[in-house]
Amino acid sequence: MNVIEYGRNNRPFMWSFEEYLLSQLKPEMEPFHKPNCEDYLGRNFSYLVIEEGGNNYLILLDASDGCGMQPYDESLIAPTLRNIMEKHDVKNYLVFKMQYSKKLTDHYQLKERTFPLGYFPDFPEETYEWKEKTKYYYFAQKEDIDFFWAGSIDYKSQPTLWPSNKSIGLWPINQRRIGFKKIKEIADKHPEWNIVVSDTIKYNRLQYLDLIMRSKVCLDLPGVGYFTTRFFENLILERCILTRRLSLDLPYKLEPNKHYASVNNWDHLEDKMISLMESPLKREEIIKNVKDVGKKLTHAYAYKKMMQKVKKMIDVDTFNKRGWAGHFNASVKQ
Repeated sequence: MNVIEYGRNNRPFMWSFEEYLLSQLKPEMEPFHKPNCEDYLGRNFSYLVIEEGGNNYLILLDASDGCGMQPYDESLIAPTLRNIMEKHDVKNYLVFKMQYSKKLTDHYQLKERTFPLGYFPDFPEETYEWKEKTKYYYFAQKEDIDFFWAGSIDYKSQPTLWPSNKSIGLWPINQRRIGFKKIKEIADKHPEWNIVVSDTIKYNRLQYLDLIMRSKVCLDLPGVGYFTTRFFENLILERCILTRRLSLDLPYKLEPNKHYASVNNWDHLEDKMISLMESPLKREEIIKNVKDVGKKLTHAYAYKKMMQKVKKMIDVDTFNKRGWAGHFNASVKQ
């Protein structure tokens, strides 16, 4: 499998995966468009054109925050994509998307050719390295924080074109606002708990990681997208996480109340927090289950699952007789 052409992503949490991907495929050329594809193919997109058996194939990587639930959730520049396909006589293509859901992709243009990539923190290798270096230190330390969350909250934005058939309560930014307000109310109601939360960025990287490791439960609130880098960083660090039930898909299973503690809505948050404080064994069980899924959080696993889809595309012609052009014309806004 040879790389003919590729372009890089503008999102930091995609960079580390791209580095791993390119280390496996070993292209002999520099990226086609530097430094990334934001102004070329569209914000949050990158791509590879590969050759196998005399045919060329396209792999698109999408790091958009939107899952396709609302119009214009992605910013793909269709004419550029068409030019890439025509220039290289592309036979077939696949899209691997970080924020992906089969159920919530009503407005995603290429949904029939899209699969979940997985999700990663900004600097996963640094997180793994820090975890290894400090594992004995935190093994001996007391968890003196009951619940922890820190991040920024957008109090100003409004959804651009929210679909009329979807509740505004599904909008991830609104979910963060509501969730944070609920946590503050619970903190006032339970002074016996040590709840450390902040909606401003006031910790450096090492301080932030230290607070995570000292916490019995790490809270997670959706951000611009449903998946957050915090959630997956907490998984890497093998913490007990409490959040809303995940609504997006991954190339592996994360089960609610098995790999993370979950609520269906924020009205049930206090009851779940009480339950977790009253049951250390439940927290330990969740952490044990997170350790079991640890290998699936890696770039290597994401690459493996991606290549399985790519090889199936190459081995079995799943397109109809129109080929990519007919399918592309029917899928993408001109």
